[in-house]
Amino acid sequence: MYRLRCFGYPAIEASNGDRLEVIERHPKRFAVLIYLAGRDRVPRAQREALLPVFWPDSDEPHARNALRQSIFCLREFLGPGVLIGRTDGELSISPERFHCDLWDFRERVRARRWDEVCAVQVAEFLQDFVVRDAEPFMDWIDAVRLEVTTAATQGWAHQARAAEACGDYASAATAWEQALALSPHSEAYLRQMVSAYVAAGDRAAAADAYDRFERRLAVELDLVPTPLTYRHVQAALGSGVPAPFASSRRGPIREPATAMHNGVGGRKNGR
Repeated sequence: MYRLRCFGYPAIEASNGDRLEVIERHPKRFAVLIYLAGRDRVPRAQREALLPVFWPDSDEPHARNALRQSIFCLREFLGPGVLIGRTDGELSISPERFHCDLWDFRERVRARRWDEVCAVQVAEFLQDFVVRDAEPFMDWIDAVRLEVTTAATQGWAHQARAAEACGDYASAATAWEQALALSPHSEAYLRQMVSAYVAAGDRAAAADAYDRFERRLAVELDLVPTPLTYRHVQAALGSGVPAPFASSRRGPIREPATAMHNGVGGRKNGR
């Protein structure tokens, strides 16, 4: 049994704990394995579909040859029965001989085991893993990073609401902080967090959270909070809350479902 780790810099380990560095040292070859594994509980793909993902700038004969070599090497290093090819051109990974932590994460989300979902450091998904000349693959990483970040954000929001239902507003505020860290421009989460801090009796933390949020919008987006958010915070903290100071800015931010920032849901290092 081999295990692929995707949360963090990717690594593949054998059942005895040894890493297969012979695969890890070749990013594109390793990326083919990651891409196949990332296709969920029945990881499979048509060979034809892999060509434009990993060799978008190559002509078809060269792309086919590169894929053939990659598959040959992966099979050689993983041994028989891990990568399975079919006569119709489909490639799949045997779940009996291979496992991936992304599969575990998705299963936790499906089962709504939010405490386990929240325990995963989703910001580290394929952290710093770059494959050159494979822009579609890098786009796929961004899409999966958005998927896992959105799921974790929902998990923290669920944890916050559960804590509020039990009257534990301090824990709720902490959970809303985590949700906001993953969706840093969400005014809905900011409003919930302010309310939770006030209900917990920590008005200073609520005021500080709003101040940090307002400054973040100004610096990162050149925007100010919506009037709805300002009125909510003013009602929670009292009339001493100053109005948003950037009258020359473009206007209020629209509420995002999940806003990505600082590499959590988007690319880093100029990729």
